[in-house]
Amino acid sequence: MQIETIHTKPSAPSKGTIVLLHGVCFGAWYWQTNFQPWFTQQGYDVIAISYRNHGRSEQKGSLRWRTINEYIEDVHSVVSTIKGDVYLIGHSMGGFIVQHYLQKHPSAKIKKAVLLCSVPASGISGATWQVIKAYPFSFLQALVTMSFKPVFNSKEKAKKLMFAPTVCDALIDDIVPKMQDESFRAYLDMMLLNLPERKPSPIPLLMIGGEEDFLIRKQSLQRNAQQLGAELVMMKGGHNMNLEEGWEVVALRIEDFIAH
Repeated sequence: MQIETIHTKPSAPSKGTIVLLHGVCFGAWYWQTNFQPWFTQQGYDVIAISYRNHGRSEQKGSLRWRTINEYIEDVHSVVSTIKGDVYLIGHSMGGFIVQHYLQKHPSAKIKKAVLLCSVPASGISGATWQVIKAYPFSFLQALVTMSFKPVFNSKEKAKKLMFAPTVCDALIDDIVPKMQDESFRAYLDMMLLNLPERKPSPIPLLMIGGEEDFLIRKQSLQRNAQQLGAELVMMKGGHNMNLEEGWEVVALRIEDFIAH
């Protein structure tokens, strides 16, 4: 299985490797503008991954039936080759995958992990309800077609669901056309079929939530943080705060956690 990895290296000796895990309907590409170059400049090797059937990774079967377990194994195929200290940063679905990964593939080389606007261990039902309330007909279309394109097929819907209300239209115009469909089976896994165990993390965890995140609410993050024994920090921004204005503040908070 050929998994796309975008690997950037610091000019000085590396402080370790940060692995970036993307969320629903995205790929490794969306880390390249902000987080990836910034963390590389701070002295880290940085590897952004696209799961199978995402980005430029190999297409295996229909995207519709790809599972969370397959995505976890895609991550493992990359992490298992890394020498030295590893730090995981998972956004949205990527944070859900990190929780699974730490339980399925514990390793002494994974030192810390960050869950950024993460789907909680209890699943994606809360975010689903938010979508249903905002766009019931679009959600029904998504169920009937087993495709998530009806949920974000307009810039207005994508902005409301995935970004802070104050985000500039230029960012929406740039990002939304690049988004792809997502696995319906992976959605069902996050809904009910494959939830991670709700138990303390074996390594230090930082959870970051967006104060303006329409999809993932503070209450669900608080419960998840308590279950994991993680530190929870709420910061200004929407669900895709890694792409929004002010992302540097989020990156600084993550780097402080990793470095100390």
